[in-house]
Amino acid sequence: MPSKTKIRASQVTEDTIEDKDGDTKVQVEESSDEDVIRFDTAGTQRMVIDATGQVGIGTNAPEEQFHIHGSSATLRLGNGVNSGEHSPKIQLSEMADSNGDMSYGYSVGYNGTSNNFEIKRHSNSVSGNEVLIANRNTGDIGIKTASPEADLHVYGGNSGQTFTNVVLGVENAGSSNSFYVFQTATSGGGKSFSVTNAGNIGVNTTAPEAKVHVVNASTDDILLLETTEASSTASPVLKMKRNSSSPADADYIGQIKFAGENDADEEINYAKITGKIDDASDGSEDGIIEFANIKAGSQTITARLRSDSLQLLNSTSLTVDGSLGVGTTSPTETLDIDGDSIRLRQSKTPASSSATGTAGQIAWDANYLYVCVTTDTWKRVAIGTW
Repeated sequence: MPSKTKIRASQVTEDTIEDKDGDTKVQVEESSDEDVIRFDTAGTQRMVIDATGQVGIGTNAPEEQFHIHGSSATLRLGNGVNSGEHSPKIQLSEMADSNGDMSYGYSVGYNGTSNNFEIKRHSNSVSGNEVLIANRNTGDIGIKTASPEADLHVYGGNSGQTFTNVVLGVENAGSSNSFYVFQTATSGGGKSFSVTNAGNIGVNTTAPEAKVHVVNASTDDILLLETTEASSTASPVLKMKRNSSSPADADYIGQIKFAGENDADEEINYAKITGKIDDASDGSEDGIIEFANIKAGSQTITARLRSDSLQLLNSTSLTVDGSLGVGTTSPTETLDIDGDSIRLRQSKTPASSSATGTAGQIAWDANYLYVCVTTDTWKRVAIGTW
């Protein structure tokens, strides 16, 4: 049995313990009254404990209670065993319970059972609640959820209309529409979705000029409305609503504009669809759709589609390419009227038989029916009574 040597502090006073060749040692006072403990291995100082009790690794002047310095400074917590649960943690404790367990503060660590990196908050709770989770196998990040199911999974758990109850809040302190509060980009491409500080949404544009601005470089569908309702009467609905109890033009509910390049703000070279509600006060507006500002040569035409009629305003002509049926969906002639009479509201009396006219014109007055048989040639027949 090897012998033991005991050295008592009252018997020996030394400032260094070192190995035989002197390159691995512990010094308690390198200079006079230094009050610093130094640890060297293989001829290099590795750690110090200064006079205030601060520990420095890789530094002679620790600035915190525990200070690691170096080009590859690393703190590793682990038991190095290849079996069993390994759950190293760092606890930032504000208050502990009667058993010494942390009950208030934060813990950062690795959970060897779930294979998750965890940041937890402890508010009168030793086990804590999830703040951020990173799954070791998938790399998915979870905020306020222990089981993230996407690259970034945010669990709100709240309901309500205040900012404190939203699931994900993104805020920008910018003061103009050029600031972005949210933006996504395609790999190797441009920005695919942007929300500006003013609340404008841009799809494939970083400069949305309206509340929703979509730019499409192909002929693909831009907007698709689909319903999964099996009812034969179900259909997707695009609804426009005026959120005002008494607007100046109460019968207008919304407009859809079809504009040419650089004509978005000028009422030229574009068409717009204007929806109106039923205006029972004068009986003239009955849920109409109005196609306005349709350019036709030098004219600007407005078409109104009502529940009982189609009206063309500011138009001197109506051209139909094919047969026109009135009261029938199967016209057999150029003009096919399924009715027992037609009406010409205004009378006309040609000045003479050679008055200006076009072949085929028909007119009437109280005494005659007039027919223009060739250019500027009229014939008439007297109207009798019975």
